[in-house]
Amino acid sequence: MSLGEDKIYSSSDAESQPILQQPSNTPLPKTQFAVVFFLKLAVPIASTQIFPYINAMIEEMHIAPSNQVGFYSGLICCPPTSPGGFNILRVSELAPYDAAY
Repeated sequence: MSLGEDKIYSSSDAESQPILQQPSNTPLPKTQFAVVFFLKLAVPIASTQIFPYINAMIEEMHIAPSNQVGFYSGLICCPPTSPGGFNILRVSELAPYDAAY
């Protein structure tokens, strides 16, 4: 083919080809998701299993009088969960007030 000659394209050539190539589907990393899901599930279960034993521990160690055991067990259990509550309050300030539900 020399310069200046036009090649005749059939309908199955250039016009039928997509301009952009379709991206290939990437599979989800199921193993990594399973590990993260297990870790995110294990922490709340472990933190709820301590609640029945904190009152007994405070009473047996004579940390507080028997009428204030609940107060002191609340002081022990509250610090790990309070940052989540404060984060929820901060993030809720970012929400628009005019959101339609």
